[in-house]
Amino acid sequence: MILLLKILLPLLAFLSLFVFASAPRKKMEKRSWRTVGLFILIITYLILFYDYQKNETNSILNAELHRMEGNRAYKSKNYNTAFHFYKNAAELGEVEAQYNLAVMYQHGRGVTQNFLEAIKWYSKAAQQNHPKAQHNIGTMLVNGTGFIKNNKEALGWFRKSAEQNHAISQFGLGVMYQYGNGVEKDYIKAAEWYKKAVSQGLYIAESNLGFMYHHGLGVEKNDEKAMELLLKSANKGYSQAQHNLGVMFLKGYGIAKDYKKAFMWYYKAAQQGFADSQFDLGTMYEKGQSVVQSNEEAIIWYTKAANQGHLKASFNLGVHYDYPNGTKQDADEAIKWYLKAANRGLIEAQVNLGLFYKKNLYFKDYRKAIEWFSKADDQGNPKGKFNLGLMYINGLGLMKNERKGMNLIIEAADQNDRDAQYVLGLFYETGQIIEKNRTKAAEYYSKSAFYGHPEAKEALDNLMNNLFK
Repeated sequence: MILLLKILLPLLAFLSLFVFASAPRKKMEKRSWRTVGLFILIITYLILFYDYQKNETNSILNAELHRMEGNRAYKSKNYNTAFHFYKNAAELGEVEAQYNLAVMYQHGRGVTQNFLEAIKWYSKAAQQNHPKAQHNIGTMLVNGTGFIKNNKEALGWFRKSAEQNHAISQFGLGVMYQYGNGVEKDYIKAAEWYKKAVSQGLYIAESNLGFMYHHGLGVEKNDEKAMELLLKSANKGYSQAQHNLGVMFLKGYGIAKDYKKAFMWYYKAAQQGFADSQFDLGTMYEKGQSVVQSNEEAIIWYTKAANQGHLKASFNLGVHYDYPNGTKQDADEAIKWYLKAANRGLIEAQVNLGLFYKKNLYFKDYRKAIEWFSKADDQGNPKGKFNLGLMYINGLGLMKNERKGMNLIIEAADQNDRDAQYVLGLFYETGQIIEKNRTKAAEYYSKSAFYGHPEAKEALDNLMNNLFK
C-alpha cells in the first residue's frame, strides 16, 4: 500500500500542478487547483518521511538485534556465528558491532586473521568516537601491527580515547610521556595521565605512578605515597607491583628493611611467572635471607627465570655448575647456561666462559677462551682486557706478544680491575716483562688492596718491609 501511494501521490501532485499551469481558469479556480496540488505534495512528503523514519528505526533495531545475537554467540565461543551477526550489524553502522568485528579480524576469531580489515572496522568505529577502537588503533600503530610503526600518530589516537576517559589510553599516554615515545619526554605530563588512570582504579597505572613517586619523576619524591600505590596495585594481583614491593622491603626504601616481606612479595610475583622475582628468590635462597640457605632451592628459581631468558639467572646457573658450592659440578650444564647469557651479550658470562675454556681440564680450548675474552674486551670490560692480556703475554692460543698483553693489562688496571693492578704490581716488583720499579709496584699493590684483592695487602707489606731492610 505504502509503495503504491509513493508512486501515485507524486503523479497526482505533478498532474495537479501541470493542469494548474496549463489550463486557463478563473482566479478562484486557479487557487483551488494550487491548493489541491500543494496538499497532495505535503501528503506525499509526510508519507515518504514516515517511511524513511520507519526504515531507519527498523535498520537500527535490526543492527542491535544482530549485535546482541553476536554477543551471545561470542560468549559461547561460537566465533563463526558471532562473526556473521557482527558483520551484519557493522554494515548497518552499529558502532559496537564494528568494534567487535575489528577485534575478530585482529585476532583471527571466526575468520582468517586480517589486520587490514581490522584497521578498516576499527577506523569506522573510531570515526563514531568509540574510545576502545581509538585505543586499539593507537596500540596497532605502536606495535607496527598492520601499520608502519608510528608512535607520533599513535599518540594522537590515545589522546582521542583518553579524553573520553578511557583509563588504559590514559595509562598509555603516561607511558609515552615517561619514555619519550612519539613525543618529547615529560615526566610531569606522564604523572598527570597516570593520575587520571589511577582515579579510575587502573592497577597498572597505580604501579607506574608508585614508581614515579619513588624516584621523584614528575612529582615530589615520596616513598610513603609510592608504597601506598604499589600496595593497591599488588593487592589486585599485578606482578610488577608485587616485585617492586619486594625490592622496597629488601632495600629498605622509605621503610625498614624486612626480608620476610620482601620474600613474600617476590614469591607472589614469581608464582605468576615474573622472571625478575624468580631470580631474586634464587638470590635470597643462595644468601639465606629470611629463609634457610639452600643452593638447591636457588637453582630451582634461577632455572625458572633463566628459562624465560633472564640473563643473570643463566649466568648464576653457570657459576653454580662451574664452581660447585653444595651443587654437583657439571661442565656441560655450566657451558649451556654460560652460553645462553654470553651469546646475548652478558659480559660476566663472556669472561667466565673464557676462563672455563682456559682452565677446565677436559674442555680446555685456548682459541675459544680468546674468542670470549675478546668479546668482553670489545664491550670495554676490564676483566676481558686483563685475561686477554695474559693470553698474549703467555702465547696461549695466539702468537706471543708481551707488549700488546701489557697494554691490555694496563688498560684494565686503569679501569680499577684489582687483578690487573695486582699483576702489574708483581711485574714492576720483579722486573718481569717491564722494567723493575718498586715505587710503581707499591702504587699498584696499594690500588689493588684498596679494591679488595686478597693477596695485594700482604704483597704491599712485604714490598715495604724489603724497601727498609
